Amino acid sequence: MRQDATVAICFLNINEMGEMAHTSIQSALDATDCPIFIGTDIDVEVVGNIFPSNPRIHYVRLKIGDDLSNTDARLYQDFNSDLFYQIVIYKWQLINRMLEMDYDYVIYSDTDVYWNSNPISDLLLAFKRDESKEILIQDATLLAGEIRLCMGFVAIRNSNESVTLVSKANELHIEMSKSRDRVGDDDVISEMYRETEVHRIIGRLPQISYPVGIFLNLYTSKDAFPGMRAPEPFIYHANFTIGLSRKYLLMRTFYSGRGPSRVSRYSLRMFVFLSYLRVRLVLGRFKQLVKSVRD
Repeated sequence: MRQDATVAICFLNINEMGEMAHTSIQSALDATDCPIFIGTDIDVEVVGNIFPSNPRIHYVRLKIGDDLSNTDARLYQDFNSDLFYQIVIYKWQLINRMLEMDYDYVIYSDTDVYWNSNPISDLLLAFKRDESKEILIQDATLLAGEIRLCMGFVAIRNSNESVTLVSKANELHIEMSKSRDRVGDDDVISEMYRETEVHRIIGRLPQISYPVGIFLNLYTSKDAFPGMRAPEPFIYHANFTIGLSRKYLLMRTFYSGRGPSRVSRYSLRMFVFLSYLRVRLVLGRFKQLVKSVRD
């Protein structure tokens, strides 16, 4: 691994994630000095109003199918919604676009991930010490016999092997969606890990340092036993709960008392952006209605 290895961070933002997306991206800006790319299909002039204003932020224009462009997908979707599973498939497109760039490593982060401190040195050291690993991924395994990976936080070495894996994951996601209902990106990568040889190039990140939502109580300010406290994690993924307000509450509960206060009401720019999305939604519904009447 080169001493001057380059690292880029990317987020996917197709639907409305509100203040939580702003908080997540701002935390990555504060924790690292990496360039940040936001994958979206919305005009940069518009989407730029919702995210932090920073020269390190860039945008990747994605190609989104018509089935999402004019539907309720523009509003927040959780994993109880069919639309959620149509949205997450675009992670593969974003990651593939990022791997086409000249960065040595790419980190994908969901917008419900809070960056508590800089994980870059830890991730690069892990890649250096085990050169067989091309991907380091968040581990959501609860049972030893049922390994469960989480695409909410993934570090990727830019290599032929990782490019091939992402391409195969995208193809598998499409195929699985034809025969199953509600196939998520976590389902795809977990099945590939369990059923194919890709487990040889995928490393599982330690849950204590890269936790998912259910481990919140490990990081409370009160010690259950004197002197026993979990180390501060690099990130915290506010998943394992349903609903945007509950996810944001979970994230705020974690970072309360950690670093600068991020709790704020929707700004004017946020209001304008969300209004734009809703107008676009109404126009899309109207077009669908006109089309159905003509048919």
